[in-house]
Amino acid sequence: NGAIRMSKETNTLIVPFGVTGDYKICNNNLILSYGEPIDTKNYSIDEANKILRDSIKKLVLENRNR
Repeated sequence: NGAIRMSKETNTLIVPFGVTGDYKICNNNLILSYGEPIDTKNYSIDEANKILRDSIKKLVLENRNR
């Protein structure tokens, strides 16, 4: 809830991102991808959390299928 609350209080967008791969030095399989910015002001905290969670899940699954 923290990111959503801060976004709503500061009227800022949230940019979701997905990270997959191994977090090891000199490893070339780490993938970081960004989703579309989310404007939380028209959603409740629960709705915005679900949208953010679904967006991140989609990004991670897309990264794994590369």
